[in-house]
Amino acid sequence: MAAMPFDCAYVSDRLYLSVEGVACMDAKLPPLALGIFVDDPVKRAAMSAARFVQPTRVHVRDGRIAEVGRAFGLGFPVKQGDVIKQLVVAAKEKLRQQDMGRFF
Repeated sequence: MAAMPFDCAYVSDRLYLSVEGVACMDAKLPPLALGIFVDDPVKRAAMSAARFVQPTRVHVRDGRIAEVGRAFGLGFPVKQGDVIKQLVVAAKEKLRQQDMGRFF
C-alpha cells in the first residue's frame, strides 16, 4: 500500500482507492480504481464522513491489533459523490486540459 501512488478515495458500496495513472519505465500505466469490500454499513458511513485516508502500518497478532506504527506519507483525500461519475468527470477534465484546441 505504501508504494501505490493513490490520488484519492471514494466510499459508496465499497472503499475505492484511485490511482490516476503513472509512468513506469518506458510506459504509462492506465488509471486504476481498487475496490475494497466493506460489509458493515456503519463502517462505510464513518469512512464517507472522513476527509482523508492516512495509510498506517498495523501489526496484527492472533486476530487483534497488537501495534500501530507510523503513517506513510501525507495521505490522500476522500471525495464525495458517485465513484463512476467522478472518475468519468476526472477523465474528461484531463482530456480537456491536454487538448491543444484550447489554445486557439
